Amino acid sequence: MKHERRSLASSSMNKNDPRNTLSGLVTGALGDLSPGRILGDNYELTEPIGRGGMGQVWKAQDRVGHRTVAIKLLPPELRNHEDAIQQVRESFQKVHALNHQHIGKSLAMLSDASFGPFIVMDLVPGIPLSRYAKQYRQRKGEIPVSHVVKFLSPVAQALDYAHARCVLHRDVKPENILVQIKPYFEVTLIDFGLAATIRSTMTRFTQASTDTRGTRPYMSPEQLRGKSRLWDGRTDQYSLAVVAYELLGGYLPFETEDDFALMYAVLNEPVSSIETCSDLVNQALLKGLEKEKSSRYENCIILVDALASARVSKVPTSVAAPQVSPLPVPQMRQPNPSLPRPIHAATLQEVKKPNSFVNSIGMRLNLIPAGTFMMGSPTSEANREDEETQHRVTLTKPFYLGTAQVTQGQWKSVMRTTPWKGQDYVKEGSNHAATHVSWDDAVEFCKRLSAKESKMYRLPTEAEWEYACRAGTTTAYSFGDDAAHLIEYGWFDMNTYDIGELYAHEAGLKRANGFGLHDMHGNVWEWCSDWYGDYSTGNVTDPQGATEGSYRVHRGGGWIIDARFCRSANRTGFLPVDRDSFRGVRVALSSVVDR
Repeated sequence: MKHERRSLASSSMNKNDPRNTLSGLVTGALGDLSPGRILGDNYELTEPIGRGGMGQVWKAQDRVGHRTVAIKLLPPELRNHEDAIQQVRESFQKVHALNHQHIGKSLAMLSDASFGPFIVMDLVPGIPLSRYAKQYRQRKGEIPVSHVVKFLSPVAQALDYAHARCVLHRDVKPENILVQIKPYFEVTLIDFGLAATIRSTMTRFTQASTDTRGTRPYMSPEQLRGKSRLWDGRTDQYSLAVVAYELLGGYLPFETEDDFALMYAVLNEPVSSIETCSDLVNQALLKGLEKEKSSRYENCIILVDALASARVSKVPTSVAAPQVSPLPVPQMRQPNPSLPRPIHAATLQEVKKPNSFVNSIGMRLNLIPAGTFMMGSPTSEANREDEETQHRVTLTKPFYLGTAQVTQGQWKSVMRTTPWKGQDYVKEGSNHAATHVSWDDAVEFCKRLSAKESKMYRLPTEAEWEYACRAGTTTAYSFGDDAAHLIEYGWFDMNTYDIGELYAHEAGLKRANGFGLHDMHGNVWEWCSDWYGDYSTGNVTDPQGATEGSYRVHRGGGWIIDARFCRSANRTGFLPVDRDSFRGVRVALSSVVDR
């Protein structure tokens, strides 16, 4: 089926936008609704938000609770069908029991003598994701995978939370995802299960047709077949994959005004890859869009995590590594006298040569002085991402940091395990960086090393990591802004992947930064202690990151990725259980050591 490539939500928003369809007065079959009208004794209507086949939605003031809420009135056609209302009430009770930060809260289901049943909900700030995506495309063009992951990760968390409690959404689409960017980032999934219940009861009890044009393109094959007993969390996952596909491609997997043609395509035709996306991103999307739910991901978070991993991964998907004719390794440049040397910020403590020590497993750690620096990247920096908001950070305590990434030999001596053994894209050797290490594994390594040496080993915070990486510099890399010099300081795709060396290399071979730290740019991504979240926009002291989340921070870039992902400010996050060939660890130490 030929795609009509049009901008996201080019039609559905306009028809339901209250600014286009509603004025101060809304007339229904049961009378006039207008600002100032009191519903159910306690709720004073203030302004309309929207209306459609599923009923009207108003902003209202709770005169008892003294807060602003949203009121959803059921369609008047349902008022005389008590069985239908009971089904909606049962659905409401399930949704009402959900308590998740990314799910819009349904507060109460009440009834008004004149206008019938209505549902009271939290008034969620923000705009529909469809509108945000349209505005983004108009301003900047294609939406990057990192943005899609950022917006859909909270949705996936909300869906998996509900699925664990046997509650399905059944109507996941951009219109039901509200996003707020300022003053803080927030994503909320609304209309949880209620719209789908109202729609089905309308059809069953009143034979009234409902407009599903904005919903059908997101429906899974099993939904279109109408066999609800077969639906489970993977049904919502399919819809989430459609949303991701639409955000990335700017068009739906199947687009047609003919309902029969749409159903036939969803049930029978393969989904086309998005030309502007990488093979791995397309593979992640297409797995989420499999016709048979048993072939999809186990849950929604895994779908989004696959997109996040595909965003930064260039590892071939086949089991065997491709045969690549080795190319000569580029000659190492001699130090360039014109290359800017790290100049410590004025706020750094003066340390001509950092103190260091070697622990019992042969790991050298250097003392990193306390100080203040600008974390993140300036808007003028090439290849920067929106997540790199620049802000001033003060670290009040010095700390020690490993001069190199934990090696296979060091890992084995502490953990007595070899998680990389037998895995693809690994070269074994006691001095090679340890890989296939999850965040949980890294934390356990620190605990065992601490017990072994009676010290306080840990993962660095994200702020500590960037501070140590920069070593007093304000440039894109610790050696300057010119990525051409990265080959002297790190392992990345140009001197590994592109010449057929598909593995993490020996730690500590490349040039060190101003603090004497090796491989801060490249080789393996390094786990930090923080949950991944938005930066503060103000000055902060000793930040510890977000208080909760789904992803843990990763820093430094790796051997499979290009130079821009190895910048000092570049940041990403992965699930704490993730393990692969480009993930490793570097340890910090916060206690005073005997030297």
